[in-house]
Amino acid sequence: MANVIHADNLTLAYDKGNNEIIQNANFSIKRGEFVFITGPSGSGKSTLLKALYGHMRPAKGSLMV
Repeated sequence: MANVIHADNLTLAYDKGNNEIIQNANFSIKRGEFVFITGPSGSGKSTLLKALYGHMRPAKGSLMV
């Protein structure tokens, strides 16, 4: 099956790139796959979701949705 979401060396940051929240993440999610985003408070879960729905742009790397 084809990937519907693909991250390649994804870095997400606030403060014009000075505060990197997610660094060099690589992942692919295929159509029909179920995934969970888990982690402790402040680990970047909400930041990743903002990037997925287009509210944030990657500081580095790419995110294809």
